[in-house]
This record gives sequence, structure tokens and C-alpha cells, in this order.
Amino acid sequence: MLLNASKRGHYMKSKHQEYIRTIEFLGGIIATVAANKCANVDIQNIDMLPFLVDTLLSQRTATFTKDYKEVNEMYEKVITNFSKLMKDFNIEDVVEIFAIYVYMYRKGYLSYGHSFEYNTKMKDLPKLMGVDVIRGSGVCRSIASMLSDIYNKMAIESDTLVVSASKDSISSLEKISIAHLNKNIKGKKFAKVIGNMTQNTNFPNHLITAVRKDSKTYILDPTNDGILYNRGNAFYPYDDIVNSMKYNKLMTVFQKLLGMINNGNLKNIINSESINQEEYHDKYIKAINFIIHNIDYFDSFYHNNFSIYKDIYTASNGINSYIKRIVPIIKK
Repeated sequence: MLLNASKRGHYMKSKHQEYIRTIEFLGGIIATVAANKCANVDIQNIDMLPFLVDTLLSQRTATFTKDYKEVNEMYEKVITNFSKLMKDFNIEDVVEIFAIYVYMYRKGYLSYGHSFEYNTKMKDLPKLMGVDVIRGSGVCRSIASMLSDIYNKMAIESDTLVVSASKDSISSLEKISIAHLNKNIKGKKFAKVIGNMTQNTNFPNHLITAVRKDSKTYILDPTNDGILYNRGNAFYPYDDIVNSMKYNKLMTVFQKLLGMINNGNLKNIINSESINQEEYHDKYIKAINFIIHNIDYFDSFYHNNFSIYKDIYTASNGINSYIKRIVPIIKK
């Protein structure tokens, strides 16, 4: 059976991607074994080595492909256009940007199908987690990563952080947005599992966004719509001294090494001063009033960017979800 031109092209791209991965995969194993042998290190679980090497290298390999580079360029256009929208309205405040972003992604203004749902059906493209927001389906890592990308594009220091979040810490957040987060059945089940992971242990299960501007730090949860405050080595919702989201620095660094999230420039975020809850609330309400009186501009933004959304959706369909992959598949 002969393949049509588009299918042949997709097949050749996939084959080329797998060829690169296979070469790097084998080379990585040889290099790692040699390095451990020279360092006289005994590898107890040699059977895990291929998995670890492949997990690391597959992220880098993905960024070499033509499809990935095209998606990256288009994604940058969307982030740039969002930042221009904010500048056109002279909106530079961190909280106002946050409130508008939460409204726009939840209402589908940043998604191809004009709708977004909390769902585990994702591509998980390395360092392009925000692409899943454009695809219309994602979880916290997609949502938080896109927000960090927007702030950084606007020359506001931002980073994506891995934390251990409990159901109580999430429910304690002051949620002000007028837009509801749509969760499908799988998304609800996933959120429940994630929340239960921290019942008896500080398991890292959530990604949030940290921002610093004018010597002040904002710890924001765009998935659940709220701000957190630092007390010691953890982030707490306002007026809550029990339920915290504990910052996992090691896992944050590990995920950056894997290529899951971008390397941010934010440093010493733990000890920086934040704004108070009243100021946060007032700024958020100001942003909501702005949204209500400028819906037409958001509609225009969606229509002006629709073709880019469509191209990102189509191009990303041809890219494998590398983070979920374990070993190369060699096509014959």
C-alpha cells in the first residue's frame, strides 16, 4: 500500500527523528559507562541506565528537528503578541497581567479551538510546555510555563517552580477570576490523584510561577488562580499558617535539566518581600473591570492569532511527546 505525499513526509520526519535519537542514545550509554568506569563508580542498577540516558537526551534531540523549531518560532510570536497587547493598554503590573492571563487562557483566547480544558492529553514538548495551552489541553506545567514565558518576554523576571501542593493549600487560595477552569473527567481524576500525593509525604506534584519586579516577589498559581506568601521554606495562602506549598528546589533543577521547563533568571526568591493581600485584591479587581469593558479587544486578539494557533496545532501533531517516551522506536 502506497503512502500519500503528506504521510510519506511525516513518516520520513519521524524516521529522521528516531535516527538522531538512536545515535545519541547509544552514544550516551557508551559515554556514561566509560565515565563511570574511569571514575571507578559501581552502577548498581545498570538496567536503569538506558532509561535515564534516553530521558535526558530525547529532550535535546527533539529541539533539533525542523518541526520543533517551527513550533518554537510560532509560539514565540504568540507570546510576543500577548506582551504587545499588554503594552498597548499600558498594563505593566504583575498582578494585572496575571489576572488577564488567567481569564484569557480559561476562556480559550489563547487556544486553537477557543476553549481550554484541564486535561492530561498533552504533547509535553521540551521547553515549550506552553504550547499545550495553545493546543487547548494541559495541566499546571503547561499553564505555569506559558505565564513565565509571557513575563520574561515583557522583561519581567520569572521562573517556573516545582512545589508540593495539598488539596487544602489549593482550596485556601483566594480565587477572584470571573472565568471558571474547565476540567474534563480525566483532568478531575488527575487533579485528585495529584492532591492525594501529599497526604503523607512532600511529593512534588505541582508547578507554579514566581515573578520579581521592583524588588518584590510574587508567587502565583495560575492553574488555581491565587497568590502565595513565603514563610520559611514554603509558600502559604494568605492567612493560612498550616497548609503550604513547599518549594522543591532539587526537582525544579532536575526538570530544567530534562528540558521540561525553561531556565529562568529568578534568584533568591525565598527571602524577597511580597505585596500584601489587600493590594493584590485591589489590583486583581482593577484587571477584572478592565476585562469586562474590553471584551471586544480580546475577541480581536483571538481572531488575529487564530492562524498561528492553527499552524501550531497542526505542526505539533507531527511531533512525538518525548517526555512520555522511554526508548527509541526504530522504524523499518
